[in-house]
Amino acid sequence: MEPRVGVNKESVFPPDGPAAGDRPQARRLRWLGLVAGISIAAGFILTSAPVLDILAGVSVRFQERRSQRVSLSALIEEANALGLDYAAIRREPARYVGKPVVWCVDHPGWGMAYLAGKPSDSLILENESSFPMNSPVAGGRCRTVVALVEGVRPEGIVLRFVGLP
Repeated sequence: MEPRVGVNKESVFPPDGPAAGDRPQARRLRWLGLVAGISIAAGFILTSAPVLDILAGVSVRFQERRSQRVSLSALIEEANALGLDYAAIRREPARYVGKPVVWCVDHPGWGMAYLAGKPSDSLILENESSFPMNSPVAGGRCRTVVALVEGVRPEGIVLRFVGLP
């Protein structure tokens, strides 16, 4: 009679603890495989055309904004040196045409604009679609802009938007 071959408990369920063999190394290898798989998947996703287009667009807008700030710095310095206010421009309009101002402009709707929360100091926006609008719902705060004085009319000072400081 042949001896019966049995299955012991240790061959099916290896013991825990230090005698468990290479279990910590197996865990490290699984984690390494998981990290490598995620990295490869992220690489495929990030190099896909739509994602690259989005990243390129963000980069281009960032560089445009940066170059705009550099070009605006001379105008901002001049505006700060002049220190123009609404009353001075209304008194001597010919003297200040073409001069820059850095003002807080309220532009809550089309055809409506005024200086720093004062409806009595009305503004006419030459390139109105370029001016940022402020919503009364969001607090209605004015927006600081760099603009050039284009002239003065009986209804207000005419400004041309140049950029945001």
